[in-house]
Amino acid sequence: MKNKLLLFLIILVGVMVLPFKVKATDYKSLNFTETLEAEEIDLKYTSYKETDDQVTIYLFRGQGCSYCRGFLNFLNDNAEDLGKYFKVVSYEVWKDTNNAKLLTEVSEYLEQPADGVPYIVIGDQVFAGFTESAYGEKVKEAITTLYKTDKSERYDVFEQMEKNPKNTNQKESDKKEKSSSNIAAILLNLLFVTVGTISIIVYNHFNFEKLSAQISKKSK
Repeated sequence: MKNKLLLFLIILVGVMVLPFKVKATDYKSLNFTETLEAEEIDLKYTSYKETDDQVTIYLFRGQGCSYCRGFLNFLNDNAEDLGKYFKVVSYEVWKDTNNAKLLTEVSEYLEQPADGVPYIVIGDQVFAGFTESAYGEKVKEAITTLYKTDKSERYDVFEQMEKNPKNTNQKESDKKEKSSSNIAAILLNLLFVTVGTISIIVYNHFNFEKLSAQISKKSK
């Protein structure tokens, strides 16, 4: 019994000192053809396919948003000429709260406010809203220019956010992280104190029983 209890305490302490792992938030996204299908738009250039060499267009959209559909139709109309240059990663933000939070994080990082959708990110360029007359040629230029850039030097906002978080945009999250770390440290200390106390009680208990048995044996 004594050995089992001591083994349990050792295992408990071992588990407590293991590092805590934080699971990254998963964001639901669709590629170009999936996004067209979601918006019930027929793919015009059926030979379109995605490759690793293509430029990634990050599209934050709302399901049924007319301006978002306008941008998708623009890409669809130009897919035969531009399709080899781009692929799309789209995030629906009206119904998906996680994606909406992601949009806020991205817009704050890029210091380009997101007052609505579509919110389009191509390299380090942002197009907040879309009409073909206003942004069509600029989008084409952004795609082709980024495609001509060496792949290793292409700007990707998510890679940048991971590698080089901006202090100005991290203050609030840093405070929360620090607070969480402090709470975790306090709880961990309390657990160690509890385990230590239990260990002492168990140890004294068995010593007391052993001593009582010896006294009883001598008295006989």
